[in-house]
Amino acid sequence: MFIVRIRGYTVGGSPLNLNLYYFIFVMFCMGFWIIYRTIKSPFGQVLKAIRENEPRAVSLGYKVERFKLMAFVISAALAGMSGAMKSLVFQLASLTDVSWHTSGEVVLMTLFILHNYHKGEQT
Repeated sequence: MFIVRIRGYTVGGSPLNLNLYYFIFVMFCMGFWIIYRTIKSPFGQVLKAIRENEPRAVSLGYKVERFKLMAFVISAALAGMSGAMKSLVFQLASLTDVSWHTSGEVVLMTLFILHNYHKGEQT
């Protein structure tokens, strides 16, 4: 049975560790700040240019592969940080999170959203 008590700070029958949740909140704010600063920086502007028109960015002299690699590294670091925070909160790192089904769901959701996005552009 799942027990939630607000006054006594208990969740599921065990005492709630508020320090953990403050730490998670600080990490979330830090990740959000990294994303915000990346988007607003010249690096983010180059990424937007690459997204909009890659051949034009290449003709302007940007090393597109290097910028894509840096974006991938930032994305992987933030994904790793979020996975670490999830395992801290749930105190569990299950194998269902790393199975190919979970990755496949994300890929299919992305393809479905992109398909509907482009379908909406044509009408």
